[in-house]
Amino acid sequence: ESSGFVEYASAILSKNIMLAFSPVILSFVLIPVGVSQPRTESSSQLVMGIVICISFYASGVMFSELIGGPGWGWWFNGIIFLVFGLTKSLKLLDIGN
Repeated sequence: ESSGFVEYASAILSKNIMLAFSPVILSFVLIPVGVSQPRTESSSQLVMGIVICISFYASGVMFSELIGGPGWGWWFNGIIFLVFGLTKSLKLLDIGN
């Protein structure tokens, strides 16, 4: 009985830690997306940011259900978004040089 509680608590803790780090992770994705679009389309940038944030949460829920370990899906989701965001950021820096 206690191992089920520990697994549940570990999953909740992993989710909460990943959601606490989500602003840092999402900034690597959202800043290159916002800089690459023209300034005249600010409403489309807002919608794009909201869609990316919702997809971060939805994919975290999906991966946590698919992987099944206590909280591993949230970490997997964070790593995917971080790698994607770092790739976009590095591409943006190469364009400026």
